[in-house]
Amino acid sequence: MRPGAPLFRIHQRTYDPAWFNSDGTWRFDPPPSHRNRFGSCYLGLAPLASYVEVFGRLRAVPKIELDRRVLSQFDVQQDLRFADLTDRTVLGDFGVTADYSTGANYGPAQELAANLYDAGFDGIRYRVRHDPAMILEGVALFGEPGESPSRLPSPKTDPIPAGLVNAGYEFRIQVIPSVALP
Repeated sequence: MRPGAPLFRIHQRTYDPAWFNSDGTWRFDPPPSHRNRFGSCYLGLAPLASYVEVFGRLRAVPKIELDRRVLSQFDVQQDLRFADLTDRTVLGDFGVTADYSTGANYGPAQELAANLYDAGFDGIRYRVRHDPAMILEGVALFGEPGESPSRLPSPKTDPIPAGLVNAGYEFRIQVIPSVALP
């Protein structure tokens, strides 16, 4: 990825967007053998990719959850070397299938992330699991585990725009009113 390319992240407004998860919760997090060595920060190549990844598993999003989050845009400052799982040659060359990007078992994807980290890659480019058309793409950027603002340039952060919420309706991601409990 070349300098100037935008990357997007939807995150809770009270947290720094440069969070590199290392606890094994997500697809390209490090396996137990690497948890103290690196974490992964998940970013979309388009705002919609980030939106679908955050809210696609919910399908009905309470407005309060939407209001708790913001959209941050980072413009890449230096060349980044990603292992590109969207490139069809990875099947024949490395035996990598779409299961690494979409499968329910995260173990193989986490082992792949550790191997790629050890090989000097900056992260992994992949197809967004929650896009049934398999068009939207994201990256798992490697960095020091935890909050690591120095790994990313200063972001431009704004509320999630209405146009992005409207685009989410294509995926049938509905925003529902927030209702106070009695």
